[in-house]
Amino acid sequence: MAVFLMSIKPKFGEEILKGLKKYELRRLVGPLMEPGDLIYLYFTKPAGAVAAASRPA
Repeated sequence: MAVFLMSIKPKFGEEILKGLKKYELRRLVGPLMEPGDLIYLYFTKPAGAVAAASRPA
């Protein structure tokens, strides 16, 4: 199991958490992720905090 920290602007992070945005494409991380990995969603400034954790299906 791998652990990833994804940095994202709060506007887009909120859309993901509300289900309005379904995907966040990342060139470097996407191919490395596997089911069961742990992803932390970090909101950049002004929030500057880890906002959520998830495991992809």
